[in-house]
Amino acid sequence: MSTDLSSPPAPGPSLSGAQVGSYTLGALRWRLRLADAYQATGPDGSATVFIVHARFASLPGVTDAITRSVAHLATLAEDKHLVRAREVYQAHDQLAVVADDVVGTSAAELIARKAGQGVGVRGTANLIGGVAAALAAAGSVHGSLAPESVVVGKSGRIHLIDVALGPATALAIRHGAAPGGLHIAPEVTGGTSITAASDVWGLGALCYEVLTGRPLAAGGPRPSEAAPGAPPAIDGIITRACHADPAARVGSVLALRELVADALGAGAGDEAGPARALASASGAIAPSLAERVSNPGIAIPSAAAVDAADAATPAAAAEAPVDRVLAAALADGAEKWLITKGRFDYGPFSLADVVAQIGKGDILAGHVVVDKDSGARMDVGEHPQLAPLVEQARIARDHARRAQAEVVHQSREKRRSVTLMAMIGAGVLAAAGVVYLIISTVRSSEKAKVASVSSVGEATLKVTISQPKRPPKRSHGGGGGGGGGKPRTDTGGAIGGGDLTLDLSGDDDEGSETLDMNTIYGVYSRYGGQLGGCLSREGGGSANISIVIEGKSGKVTWLRVNDQASGGLHGCISRVMRGMKFPSINGPRSRAEFDISL
Repeated sequence: MSTDLSSPPAPGPSLSGAQVGSYTLGALRWRLRLADAYQATGPDGSATVFIVHARFASLPGVTDAITRSVAHLATLAEDKHLVRAREVYQAHDQLAVVADDVVGTSAAELIARKAGQGVGVRGTANLIGGVAAALAAAGSVHGSLAPESVVVGKSGRIHLIDVALGPATALAIRHGAAPGGLHIAPEVTGGTSITAASDVWGLGALCYEVLTGRPLAAGGPRPSEAAPGAPPAIDGIITRACHADPAARVGSVLALRELVADALGAGAGDEAGPARALASASGAIAPSLAERVSNPGIAIPSAAAVDAADAATPAAAAEAPVDRVLAAALADGAEKWLITKGRFDYGPFSLADVVAQIGKGDILAGHVVVDKDSGARMDVGEHPQLAPLVEQARIARDHARRAQAEVVHQSREKRRSVTLMAMIGAGVLAAAGVVYLIISTVRSSEKAKVASVSSVGEATLKVTISQPKRPPKRSHGGGGGGGGGKPRTDTGGAIGGGDLTLDLSGDDDEGSETLDMNTIYGVYSRYGGQLGGCLSREGGGSANISIVIEGKSGKVTWLRVNDQASGGLHGCISRVMRGMKFPSINGPRSRAEFDISL
């Protein structure tokens, strides 16, 4: 019996150089449960040749299962995710399958390299998208999906390589000749029917292992706990996909692909294939061919009906990769379908009408589709062919709702911004008017004035202005020999460097030109907001400010705040005063004192 799936089969003798029909075997590429895969060269170029292990080839039904699968796959059109089989070679005790050439690394090897870390959220979404697309293109049930079934090419393309061997592998598992494990749906090992729901289980188990880096196991950790960045939503999706009851699983591998892509936050991109689009009034894009497993109650068109539909619409068949079965049903205009919503039945409709209503959102999961002729009933969200369309319509509605909500939000924010700007503009105009009135009032006042309370910048400024006071003259004492004494310099009030400090005690401004108080007020009142900001930041409610303005430069060269020459408030106000520029005069200096308050 084969070894566990977590490790490759025991290596046998290499067949490199051997001849299989018209193909010469090259290097061994991968070891699968049922066969070894070799690179080979033949009359048509490179190929992949699967050499089935002799112990499996002798099992009843295995050869027939492989022959049927190869015959089916050989008729399919080329697909970028599906490795098609070309022919079966059987001689003596050797059974081989010749398939399309593919180069890459198996998902089993990638998982092993990650050492239990998984391939990441986006990598998982891409891999599941590619495998689901391959199953859809195959149009048959695989039955034994596992990491060894998938190869990632050098460009990142996903390939499903063992579709031809899938049913035979499932048969070997059912015989107990090959290991099963939780990769395999319970109905495969239990002897009941193997259906498309079995591949939903296999795809869910594959998603778990690729995402977490460990095989699905009873009592194992949740995917969101074991995989960094995986959202909690993926837990419920995998749980439903791997439900013990096939009827309770996700409706199809395509529906599961969309759920996984949506939950992991990565669009399926070009992996979406035909199921990405929704049906419209003029046509429909169909779900997977893998969903052809018939439901006991809902009738599936016969092969003759399919062929008739293909003959009737050759152009449409060439233009779009539409599921031939659903295409045949859509071509039948018979109004035989009822839709039950709650306690009411609607219809009858043709299947094309049903698909169009799904696209418009009139038919949702939970509504029941009824075959009027047979009386069979099924939730449209679980119908093997309609379920992917229902899921696509739901995703499209969600995207549309989010887009509409964003448009409404942006429109509301734009209106709010316009209103706010209008209010700010009105406030600025009002403030400018108030300031103008205050300045006019101050200019008409007498020697000492108190400005009206006005909003200037960030502060409410109450300014008291007085005429400069002349300090009493002090005599310059002399020392022996009549040398003149050096004037005292008041360095404490300096706001600049040493060159800006002034001696206010020994110079006489009598008869010199000075700035009038209206002019001084007209300059520093424009800085009310900044001065008030200093009060606010430094915690003061009011301050008395004394300044000296140098005549020629018009700069403030001396400052006292509350009779202090240091401290946080002094430093802040000093920076503001340093930025002021008063008119130049033909005189040494002008002095002023004023109050500010909040």
